[in-house]
Amino acid sequence: MVNVDTVANNLVEDKANFGIQLSTPVNCPDCAKSYQILNPQEGLIYQCQQCQSQFLIHKEASGRQVAQKWSDEQILKILFDIPGETRQSQVVRAWRNNLENLGEIKAHEQFIYLCRQKNSLNLARDKYKQLSVYLNWDGLPEYLKVILEPERIKLTPWAERTPWIILGLGALLILLGSLMPGQKNMIGAGVLVCILDFLIYRKRFKLSLMKL
Repeated sequence: MVNVDTVANNLVEDKANFGIQLSTPVNCPDCAKSYQILNPQEGLIYQCQQCQSQFLIHKEASGRQVAQKWSDEQILKILFDIPGETRQSQVVRAWRNNLENLGEIKAHEQFIYLCRQKNSLNLARDKYKQLSVYLNWDGLPEYLKVILEPERIKLTPWAERTPWIILGLGALLILLGSLMPGQKNMIGAGVLVCILDFLIYRKRFKLSLMKL
């Protein structure tokens, strides 16, 4: 359990010394005492120093952080809630079926495939994160985790080098076309190979450059 006054006091001092930006203030749900906390963590139970009330920090769909009184009922409300969806929507029905049948892989497949079909994988990722945070549940099979997080796929060393090898071949064609009389078509072929390589593997190139 986190004593919020201790955390808040330390953060105010750190802010003065190092220019740290604090989060939007949150108020105790019982006595309304205001606290500023750096990087509030969902799943942690905070305790108000003034009234001893225990509460959670929950991030709403708008991005606003709010303090909500800790209880089993409140956690269930957070888990069941799907922002932006009506109570009778396909996504809501599939997610509720998920919660009622956590051990059934078929229920998870139906929910994740439905979210993929509706371009709502971000929502699915958030809901499974909540399951992990509030229920400590991590029973999703690897093939479904890969749908939610494609970057989990581990490539072999040769597969990782493929975009760069193709790029090198394109550059070689351009160089040979520039040096060999009558082979100017090779320059165009090399440029085309490089363009296609970038289009096909643009995400891979972006990740590689971020690591530099």
